[in-house]
Amino acid sequence: MKAADILASLDEAHRAVAAGNLVDLSGLENAVERFCTDAATTEPAERQAAAAELEAVRKALDRLAGEIEASKTSGQAEAQNRNQAAKAYKPRKP
Repeated sequence: MKAADILASLDEAHRAVAAGNLVDLSGLENAVERFCTDAATTEPAERQAAAAELEAVRKALDRLAGEIEASKTSGQAEAQNRNQAAKAYKPRKP
């Protein structure tokens, strides 16, 4: 798999997270592993370009990880707020 394909998948995942949707990352680990393996065997003349592609993939992965973590934190806070609101309207025992 090429860096452009991985970056396109990560961009799609980014849009899904931003929209509050679940993200399917199945196959991503294998794709990144194949990409890294291929990059390790790159011809010397192409290594600088391969290194730049690896860095772009790393940054995109880090960005997505941060967005997923922020989304989980936001979702947990939202659930806590809903629970507190529900408790406020819950009938009290005499």
